[in-house]
Amino acid sequence: MSENRVTIIEGRGQMVYWKAANVTVLEKNTKGEEERRWLTEMPDGQGRAEFGTNLYITDGKVQEVD
Repeated sequence: MSENRVTIIEGRGQMVYWKAANVTVLEKNTKGEEERRWLTEMPDGQGRAEFGTNLYITDGKVQEVD
C-alpha cells in the first residue's frame, strides 16, 4: 500500500484495499444521475470497484489489485 493524498479509482472489476482513508463511492443511478455514498464507518476496508463505479479516496493508504 502506498501513502495517499487524493486518488480517484475508476472501477473495472478490481479489488481495492484502504487503510485510515476517507472513501466516497460515486455511481450512476437508473436515471444516469451521479449518486454519492460516504463510507464513514469504514476507514479501513476493501471492496470490488465494479464497472461504472468510481472511488474518491483521500488520506490513508490505498492499493488496487487486478
